[in-house]
Amino acid sequence: MCLRQTFLNMIILLLFTLTLSCFAEDSSGEGFHFNFDLGLGVESFNEDTDNDGIEDNMVTYQKLMLAPDISFGKFGIGFEVLFHYQFQDNELTVREADWIPQGDDPDFLDYLELYLSKFRYVRYGLKGEPLFVKFGSIDDGTLGNGFIMGNYSNTLFLPERRIFGLALDIDGALFDFPLMGMETFVSNVIDWNVIGARLYFRPLVFLDIPILSAMQLGGSVIADINPDAYYEADITEPAVVASFEDAQVVFYDADVRVPILNSEILSLAAFGDIGTYKFENYGGMLGFGGKLISLITYGAQARFIGEGFIPNYFNNTYELFKTANYMNIERLAGDPSPGYVGWLATLGLTIEGLFNFQATIDGPFGEVEPGNEANTVNYPHLRGVFSLAENLVPGVPGLSADAVYDKSLLRTFDELISPEGAFIQAKINYKMAPAVISFIYQLTYESATDEWDISSGLETTISF
Repeated sequence: MCLRQTFLNMIILLLFTLTLSCFAEDSSGEGFHFNFDLGLGVESFNEDTDNDGIEDNMVTYQKLMLAPDISFGKFGIGFEVLFHYQFQDNELTVREADWIPQGDDPDFLDYLELYLSKFRYVRYGLKGEPLFVKFGSIDDGTLGNGFIMGNYSNTLFLPERRIFGLALDIDGALFDFPLMGMETFVSNVIDWNVIGARLYFRPLVFLDIPILSAMQLGGSVIADINPDAYYEADITEPAVVASFEDAQVVFYDADVRVPILNSEILSLAAFGDIGTYKFENYGGMLGFGGKLISLITYGAQARFIGEGFIPNYFNNTYELFKTANYMNIERLAGDPSPGYVGWLATLGLTIEGLFNFQATIDGPFGEVEPGNEANTVNYPHLRGVFSLAENLVPGVPGLSADAVYDKSLLRTFDELISPEGAFIQAKINYKMAPAVISFIYQLTYESATDEWDISSGLETTISF
């Protein structure tokens, strides 16, 4: 059976190599780029093999990935079509959940969500340009200064589930009307759970004063109108579960941003926010940030957090920890956290072709709620992102890597490597042209069970 699988994989690889190599030669042109990744690997899924309505059995499949990527100017589109299959009793079995929505009586939206997930992305432009549009997988959703929504990700459920989101920014400068613009975000265009919009103005744009003419005044509304989407019930109290499932989490924010310097050597902007949750909990911040010689990014904030308020509520790991955050902000876990004055610092270094490193750490000045070691706002929170380019490691010319480390509850320096409150995501690649072998690993610590939730995989990709 293993020999049959290996032989089939080799035939598929050979056919696609010959076909797509010819296609790539014929379709090259100015401004046009075509890339095709063909991947083989193994993935495991929890499935209901006992037909008892509970997905509690791990099933392993062979994986074939077809991932064409096309770009022309500022427009780009990428697909990722996955075939998970097994050989059982000399017969090929394809994983049904990849092509047919699961559950009782699926409707049109269920089919639409499933097939939209075959798109990795559709985009036009880049964030910060007058027109920026991106559909599909988004791991850096940010509105305004990021005080309420910063680096939100809808990719945390890969590979089992790809969510099709939308980010759309339009600046009036596109129509020779730079007075105003907008930013919008939808985490899932089918399910519509996390949504947000920011409208901003440049009230002094018609003045011939560089700093004041570029000043932005903005207002945002960001909400999770379906917070029980994707989550697995890890709350045992029935009253809390009912409240969570019927909830709507709504934040409002007002912001200001003033570019001070904008040169190739140094850029600097000052900014501030005032945010509120349902006009009940309030928080604000003042900060600055920018770039130095296009290599170093930097920033700092002073935060003034009111009772029960959680800054950057919609962050990179929101979908993993939103039940705990919801219980805190709705005061379901006891008294709300007292107000405090806090800080945030960020620093990054990017050297093109070598590596990229970004670290952000935030926390309170002093202990917010003495004696409550489970309250995350009592302690610093660290998020680090690291990318290693190919050929940087001596003696291993094809090695590259990407990693994310998110850690809350940093009570002491020793707890930097403690599993509590930690999220780790890593991808290690080894290239032997034209093939790339990737080892993917994701760990999330579940405090309720005192165990790691582990997702891993091994895949081989051939690029054309």
